[in-house]
Amino acid sequence: MCNTWTVNSTWVAAALQWSVEIGARITHTSWWFTARSVIADAYASSAAAGLLHVASSGNLSSSSVTFPSRLPSVVSVGAIRSNGQRASFSNRGTDLEFAAPGFQIVYLDRSGMAGNSSGDYGCASGTSFASPYVAGTAALMLSANPSLGAPQVRTLLKTATVDLGGVGWDADFGWGLPKASRAVRVAQRPADLDRNGHVDATDLTLLLGLWGGVGPFGDLDGDGAIGPADLTFLLASWGS
Repeated sequence: MCNTWTVNSTWVAAALQWSVEIGARITHTSWWFTARSVIADAYASSAAAGLLHVASSGNLSSSSVTFPSRLPSVVSVGAIRSNGQRASFSNRGTDLEFAAPGFQIVYLDRSGMAGNSSGDYGCASGTSFASPYVAGTAALMLSANPSLGAPQVRTLLKTATVDLGGVGWDADFGWGLPKASRAVRVAQRPADLDRNGHVDATDLTLLLGLWGGVGPFGDLDGDGAIGPADLTFLLASWGS
């Protein structure tokens, strides 16, 4: 079994560019090392091209998340235990966006000694097990509504979480644990702000009450601000 691995900045950059070329919508990353500008630029440019990037926050018990998870173009995910508490090894900090199960996760292993153990199942912990939950939830959202852009998915995920720490965002859990069923419903009707099943005057009133804010609630186009573009989006969805 290999205990080491090799990575090259140009390989990562090329892989991200290839993802854009084949029309991928989401990438997932479960590794970290010293920041490198080639990789940071590749993440930024591919995000601008429409890719949603998700990455694990790191397992160093640190108060800051690792690279590339801390990049503005990447959604950073930390790990929680089954009781909803932050896993002690999980990196936290200002760049953390979400949290998901990453402690003592049972996984399907390769059969026999070809895998990590002699059995067909294994058990492991790490933020590398947490971040795929968020990437998968985002994929379900795009499956439910392929017209959504990456910024919209990222913002709508924040409104579909179970809040685990203090009210709203906090450094231990980010916005909280995204709930897949809720995220899919939000993706199907992003302008249905009151979640009553259709877009109507109540949603318009809610949006106008949030006017000039920064979201995430009400930021329908995912640009970080609530304004004319969100109103246009809501009116285009009127009656749906």
